[in-house]
Amino acid sequence: VAGTGTVALFALGVAAVSAQSDVVPGAPTSVAATSSNAEVTVTWSVPTANGGTAVTGYFVTWTSPTGSRSGSANVVASATSYRLTGLQNRVTYTFTVSATNAAGTGAASASIAATPHTLAGAPANLTAAALPGGQVHLSWAPPGDNGGAAVSGYRIERRVYGGEWAVLVSNTATTLTSHVAIGLDPAVFYEFQVSAWNSAGMGALSAPSPGVQPVAP
Repeated sequence: VAGTGTVALFALGVAAVSAQSDVVPGAPTSVAATSSNAEVTVTWSVPTANGGTAVTGYFVTWTSPTGSRSGSANVVASATSYRLTGLQNRVTYTFTVSATNAAGTGAASASIAATPHTLAGAPANLTAAALPGGQVHLSWAPPGDNGGAAVSGYRIERRVYGGEWAVLVSNTATTLTSHVAIGLDPAVFYEFQVSAWNSAGMGALSAPSPGVQPVAP
């Protein structure tokens, strides 16, 4: 009987130690947020300390400055990102992420802010000037509305006057507002149009330039 009592007490002690050793996980690390058109993607890294038992999921929260656009979501343990859609552009949202294990939900990460944005407006004042050697110099003004995010480049299209549009430069990858089109046929007239890129995508097209005929070499 005494031996049985000793075994029982030992088992209770092991259970108590086990219960004490399993605690909630630490906060996820490297939390970041990338915004786009009406959406934000939040990413993170697993906690450095899982509390002694496997992480079973994550809890993502978000709120706007007034608190009127707030919410939360449970994310599976295998994921380290969450994409939130249907947000209002030009409103800044704050996000946190916490991890959950069998002992409960741990502390939230440091908050991270992101502002969804929309496509840029159309560039303005597009001009096209003929240059010698089958070239045309293009110049334009940046969009009056960048959609809430910095312009990162421009798309340039051309067509033979009255014909179908074709891409001349998919993305200039620069904020410069001029470009020299080369290798053009001096025997025909060309039109050009330009649109701006930001992180939400390609914006509205400018009005076509006046028709221009390159100068022969």
